[in-house]
Amino acid sequence: MSYVSARIQTSAMDGGAPLSDFAGGSGVVFYDGRYDIGPLIDPGAIASRFGGQLAALDLGRNQLSFDDREDVTAGYAQYTGRFGKLGVLAGARVEHTVSRYGGFVTLTDANGGSTTQFNDIRKTYTNVFPTVQLRYDLTSQLVARATYSTGIARPGFLQTIQSGQVDVGNQIVTTGNPNLRPTYGNNFDAALEYYLPENGIISLGVFDKQFRDYIVSRTFRAPYLPYSPTTIFTYQSFQNVSGAYARGVEASFVDRFRGLPAPFDALGLDANATYVDSGVALRDGEASRALPGTFHFSGNAALFYERGGTQIRLSGLYESKALFGIGGSPGTDVFQDKRFTLDLYANRDLTPRVAVYATARNLLDTPLRFYEGSADRPIQREFYRQTFEAGVKIKL
Repeated sequence: MSYVSARIQTSAMDGGAPLSDFAGGSGVVFYDGRYDIGPLIDPGAIASRFGGQLAALDLGRNQLSFDDREDVTAGYAQYTGRFGKLGVLAGARVEHTVSRYGGFVTLTDANGGSTTQFNDIRKTYTNVFPTVQLRYDLTSQLVARATYSTGIARPGFLQTIQSGQVDVGNQIVTTGNPNLRPTYGNNFDAALEYYLPENGIISLGVFDKQFRDYIVSRTFRAPYLPYSPTTIFTYQSFQNVSGAYARGVEASFVDRFRGLPAPFDALGLDANATYVDSGVALRDGEASRALPGTFHFSGNAALFYERGGTQIRLSGLYESKALFGIGGSPGTDVFQDKRFTLDLYANRDLTPRVAVYATARNLLDTPLRFYEGSADRPIQREFYRQTFEAGVKIKL
């Protein structure tokens, strides 16, 4: 994968100009006039004033941000069998990865002069992913399941990117890490499922996921070998760490309330909930914290009505807070705040081939909110309002 970027160079501009000359529009105002952040910059006004002094560099290989490639060859073997009440599925998948990571590094010396060079690293590695799935029929309605599975998450191209900046004077290196290893996961799952009449189900499961070589952003000190094997630089990059995990419990219930008097016997509940305890040492010297992007608790619940050609479904989703962005310290970490949303769906079959439907999403107009460090330090709120849709479905 290759990304191309261009730079714009300008010569010395005559005399300068006040910023107000390049204001676009009357201003940007949020929340009913309470937050006025002023006008935006108008790129067209800048181009009109200084268009004759702008020069775009030609795009070419020396302007590539990075040039990465990964080729994966895979094969697998699988076995399925049945031994009385026990069902078995076992197998293994093998993946061989050949990768090349290339990019330009800008080296700035102590006098402010800079040079650019292209770095290229090639790597190969092979992974084996065994899997075992067991199913045991305790009764005709009660089933036990157990699974062991494995997998990897390869580092993203922006994590392995070779392109970066080397500041010799301040001894700072900002770059990706092409030597990152993929994160390898060992996953253990077990569950009990009880099947109710007319397709209802109650299930309870536990899981434990252990991650090796989990990737985190890190600041660390090491020599920058292309410059000097003895001078120690401060790196702002990524590293693999051990000890990351995610374990928890999940439960679900789906059934209709057939014991209620009509018409309430057409009501039903479709619900599930998951609790996750996770941890990883995001920064050196700190205690383990929840994995980025992992909710401690999440749940879905839908109250539905189904009778004849009528289906109505009121659905709610709850997500607890989750780490969204990793800062330089716990006080600058960014979190996505807890959130609850509510949607409504209705469908009515007019004939076997024609139906009308309507949906209403985000009924509560729940904001998507982010904060830094603690909930009383909000940095972003996004409102999407309600979305309404109606239409006709025709089966040909």
